[in-house]
Amino acid sequence: MRGIKTRKLHANYVSASEAGGEFFQVLFEGNQTENEDEYVSTDKYFLIQRQFEFPDNGECYIETQELSECGEFLISFSKLSRDKFCIQLPEQPSKWEISLKLMMIIMRKSKEY
Repeated sequence: MRGIKTRKLHANYVSASEAGGEFFQVLFEGNQTENEDEYVSTDKYFLIQRQFEFPDNGECYIETQELSECGEFLISFSKLSRDKFCIQLPEQPSKWEISLKLMMIIMRKSKEY
């Protein structure tokens, strides 16, 4: 049996958004840059999304810079504290530890169409 690999990310930036009260996401990012026309992430990131509009067996969509760890998963363990967010997915042989020493928190509310 393989051991669990711990992936670590120091999140300088966190953004949370929702749409229509049924779709929610939180994006943790290491570094970012902005120019006049676009926003560009320059480091590791961890995105977690959850929707409540349709039945989905409680799965969350996870996206990272590691393509092999992207997809829809059940969460087997998660813990949020003031300075850390930990999450483990049963389908993946790894867990994420995201340290939170936030310099900026961006709250965006998606427009309803």
